[in-house]
Amino acid sequence: MRSLLILVSGAASISSLSPEGKFAVIAEAQPPHLLGDIEYLQNRPVLHDVHAKGPAALLSVPAGALNGDMESLNFYRLVCRNLMRKLYNTSSAYSRALLYPATNRLAAYLLENAVDGRVHIKGRAVAGILGITPRHLSRLLSSFRVAGILQPCGAKTYELRNIERLKVFAGEME
Repeated sequence: MRSLLILVSGAASISSLSPEGKFAVIAEAQPPHLLGDIEYLQNRPVLHDVHAKGPAALLSVPAGALNGDMESLNFYRLVCRNLMRKLYNTSSAYSRALLYPATNRLAAYLLENAVDGRVHIKGRAVAGILGITPRHLSRLLSSFRVAGILQPCGAKTYELRNIERLKVFAGEME
């Protein structure tokens, strides 16, 4: 049975696989985030896959509950806020992909995703988010290491060594 899902805790990656087998992470979801809302509300096929990034809790709203009988203003506000956030994020991502070099996009990504000064990077997923190849991502990470901006500190994990320089790179996107 089809349903609308609401991510209430945890985090998830939203991804797609092209007919040629090319994988790309489209977005990262944080609560509260509606999953399948656009497809459900327009009665269209599901476009993307969703994978939890560790423990997550989801609320499932069955298809029958959304047949027009629902009179909850708060629910519709949640739907509208979620759709507006998706439109804004999509517009922002397109602008970044078209207007800014990959170095700037990577710097912004590192700053946005660092936890306690460290960031875990899954090559294919991050490359997909940035709109570059995994090989190009590897080259950029290497140049950041050589410049003293990043320091490897574990499997696929980097310590941000020069946050001010990253902010300069990311700031060039504003």
